[in-house]
Amino acid sequence: MQKLLLASVFSTKVATISSTLSGNHQHKQGWARRTPKVAPTSQSLQRARALTKSILLPQLDLTSDSGFFIVDAGLCTVTADGDCVQSPNYPQPYGESEACDIALASPIVLNVLSFDVELFPSCIYDFVQVNGQKYCGTEGPDGVTAEGQILWRSDTAFSGAGWKI
Repeated sequence: MQKLLLASVFSTKVATISSTLSGNHQHKQGWARRTPKVAPTSQSLQRARALTKSILLPQLDLTSDSGFFIVDAGLCTVTADGDCVQSPNYPQPYGESEACDIALASPIVLNVLSFDVELFPSCIYDFVQVNGQKYCGTEGPDGVTAEGQILWRSDTAFSGAGWKI
């Protein structure tokens, strides 16, 4: 029953979004108005993807303030309350050749709880990337207002303990 309800809500949202994007709107009197088409930005597409995933994933509590992070790709995990995201296998060391793409439901000030990633100049091997800036070593993106997406990458040599943000 819950899946059927979610599918119904999702279908309604998709129909509403499709109608809005096509520029066709019905007013109260039944008159149709044509609005100019606007190409979606990458930020609006990310927000739409985050909204779609939040509708499709019943484990997220949409009535609370949790659910900031959405793992689009990779083995990074989001804590049960949705308030933190962490490297694969955390608190154990992360593995080789890992990659995660993490979408943000909205801009958020990051609070780094733990950060231990292979240190190398310019963070070219293992890194967390926020707003285009790479972080490695033990200095994570604490206090940074993140927008859009967080990326995680590790290479084939040396591992750290990982991270939790």
